Amino acid sequence: MAAKPHAGLINMFVGLCACTQMWPNTLFGLGYRVKPIEQAVSLKSGLKTTPDLIVVSNRLAHAIVADCKGGNSMDGDQDRRCL
Repeated sequence: MAAKPHAGLINMFVGLCACTQMWPNTLFGLGYRVKPIEQAVSLKSGLKTTPDLIVVSNRLAHAIVADCKGGNSMDGDQDRRCL
């Protein structure tokens, strides 16, 4: 089974958080590490959303939530839950 097209983009984002010489590791250098992959997150509104990836830098006390969509796979409800 072939990977979905957006999986390549998420894999590239993961690569930025990895210690490798074959790929830029900009986020790794800032302390970002991959945490939950496709983990449900509760929002302030009480709704839940499931982003593709969360990376966290304890050093910077910061997190980046990534969700990659391609084509017409996003619906309005999913878009509103990302806010």
